[in-house]
Amino acid sequence: AMGGVFAGTSAAATQLRGKDDFLNDAAAGCAAGLIAGLRKRSIPAALGSCAFFAGTMGTYEYSGGLQGKMHGMTREERDEYRASLFASEEEVRGR
Repeated sequence: AMGGVFAGTSAAATQLRGKDDFLNDAAAGCAAGLIAGLRKRSIPAALGSCAFFAGTMGTYEYSGGLQGKMHGMTREERDEYRASLFASEEEVRGR
């Protein structure tokens, strides 16, 4: 249920705001947290979960998530980057 609420809220926020940024995931995290807290039948737990999940998911999206350093690179750029991480045998022997 939490995953569906998160995905639905994120998509709805993106449509309503016309932007795809970290605030959509923060709002979706809050909605999912509310569901988790209401399941315990506790308003303080719902509000705490809302704040926690909103902060966590907003920060995760703001920082780039799991895209990493090679996101958006072409195949050649990724191969060149990977090759630059390791020394060749000639470089090791020559030093």
